[in-house]
Amino acid sequence: MPLRGSGCAPDSANVKPHMFRAALLSRKNRTLVYPECRTDAGFFVAIEPFIVLQQDPSATELGQALLTALNHSGRTVPTPTDWKTFSQPRLLAAGVKSEAAYQRNSKLVLIEMTGLKVVLKPTRNGGVKGDLKGFSELLGSE
Repeated sequence: MPLRGSGCAPDSANVKPHMFRAALLSRKNRTLVYPECRTDAGFFVAIEPFIVLQQDPSATELGQALLTALNHSGRTVPTPTDWKTFSQPRLLAAGVKSEAAYQRNSKLVLIEMTGLKVVLKPTRNGGVKGDLKGFSELLGSE
């Protein structure tokens, strides 16, 4: 079954496909999969559902989680105003209490799907301080 609004359905010849985006975060004791949506301000944020898998999930488990996450993305969401409250479900799912703990020893891959094209985008973990903080896409590594 095609993703909602993917442009893959037979009646979609004149419809531009949406871009769907999910993230896969790997930590030492778990894997977290979640959708990302663009805000009305233009940047991406992690949204629910946050799917928690054991470290090294099976291909089937991971595939199902990614399809669920991708199907919850592809829309615009309001820009958060209370970042602490907004981030709590993500931090809870990751099993941490702070952004610093979330970032520490984590690896993140972004998954983007447009129509039938899927792109995996590895990221660099810049930590929580300095000019390079946060996860940044590794350009040219798609």
